[in-house]
Amino acid sequence: MTADTIQMLTALDDLEKLSLSYAFELSYLSKRIRMDIWEPDKNSKQLAVCLDTINKVFRTMNDIIGDDVFFSLDTIIEYIKHLSKYSAIYSFRSVNPNYFNELVNDLQLKSAERIIEQQWRDVHFAEDGFKCFISIFDDIFTNAINIHKNKFFYTLIFAQQLNNFLQAISLSVKLGREK
Repeated sequence: MTADTIQMLTALDDLEKLSLSYAFELSYLSKRIRMDIWEPDKNSKQLAVCLDTINKVFRTMNDIIGDDVFFSLDTIIEYIKHLSKYSAIYSFRSVNPNYFNELVNDLQLKSAERIIEQQWRDVHFAEDGFKCFISIFDDIFTNAINIHKNKFFYTLIFAQQLNNFLQAISLSVKLGREK
């Protein structure tokens, strides 16, 4: 393993450790960087330096403000915007102009899936699963949407993906009751 590769892996590891509360999302971002952006034989050094610099800024802000205040999904989206802004420094191939917007959408979808799966586990292990299910979705549609409208209204493609996911959950609930 070269020194540049080690530096790159260290920068990705540091990225994943920026916040315990958002470890899932940061791990997803790290994976996408490894799969889509990093070209080990071409841009390890440049990308590692860029990631390291962004990591230091975000870590400093996190240390000053506090993880529970500073870090949110919006913080990770801001991280992606910085990656996009400096892509000319580390990218030797032409990047799809919509790549970073698609990455933000994918990250938001993965985060929503994780939250729904966690709530689904809560429903599954509740004494009255149907009542718990209704309560959770009532909470989502009355409280969360009003507070975070911009996070719930996406393109029709995202809406279709979410609809398919909710239909799969509904089918799973029906199959679970039939057992």
